[in-house]
Amino acid sequence: MYSAEPKKIIKTWSDRLTGKNNLWLEAINTEDDGNFQQATMLYLRDATQCWDAGLKARAALSCSCAASCFMRTNNLKLGHILYAEAALMYEDHAQTVLDRSIRESFWALQRAYENYILSGNEEKAQEIFMKYASLSMRISPFFGKEEAMKVLGFKEAVGKSVNLHPAGQMRVSMELFESVEKFLETRRSKSRLDDLDEAMVQAEEAK
Repeated sequence: MYSAEPKKIIKTWSDRLTGKNNLWLEAINTEDDGNFQQATMLYLRDATQCWDAGLKARAALSCSCAASCFMRTNNLKLGHILYAEAALMYEDHAQTVLDRSIRESFWALQRAYENYILSGNEEKAQEIFMKYASLSMRISPFFGKEEAMKVLGFKEAVGKSVNLHPAGQMRVSMELFESVEKFLETRRSKSRLDDLDEAMVQAEEAK
């Protein structure tokens, strides 16, 4: 029998990923089009919204993507600030999920390690490496450190060269600075906010 009531639409994971309101996907498409300023703002907006919603790993991903945009446009200080923040978020997430999913905790530690490398903080990256190694040795009494880390798929990383945009350094608008500031304020990341203030002063002096 025909019903006048509208049918409920159940959204799947793939629907959410490709939906029109997906900021992360919109940011990727915008970045692919070469509009790094807008893409960075979209990544930061997604990171802020995800953090507020308690989606910590997703927020860290968007933060890392925003950092990548800054690095590609030769805004290295801002890139390092956001890579460091993403690394900290992944590190915190690894600790939070440890009692629920050891696999996800290992995954988050790998991401934290990579982002610390990209932020230029090799000392902190080494600390995460040792934490991963120590934890991996406990998964089986038959595994040594090297074997355990190989089984878990850990990959050592080194600082990589960045493929800069042909147009050179992107001029960072005040709106974009404010997007970074809003995200860091949401995170209550005082040390990174201090770094951002320094970057803003340097940008003003370079004009």
